[in-house]
This record gives sequence, structure tokens and C-alpha cells, in this order.
Amino acid sequence: MTNRTIIDVIAVGAGFAGIYALYNMLHAGFSARVFEAVDSVGGIWH
Repeated sequence: MTNRTIIDVIAVGAGFAGIYALYNMLHAGFSARVFEAVDSVGGIWH
């Protein structure tokens, strides 16, 4: 048996736009996750 999580929104990239999208989607009541290729967040702002 496999445990599955239903996610409404996936943001690819944890830069400014990805984090902002995550914030807005969670605030709107969606389940959301952000995926980032590196170990830190911030994109070019980091």
C-alpha cells in the first residue's frame, strides 16, 4: 500500500516568486509545496 499526499499547487524554484506563490496559495487555502534544486532558498537574491 502506498501513502499518497494530494497537493493542489507545486512551485518549482524557491526564489522570491516561488516563495511568494507558496505564501499566496497557502493563504488561499490550497495545499502547496515548493521544490528547489539546491539546498537553500532565495534564488538570485541569496
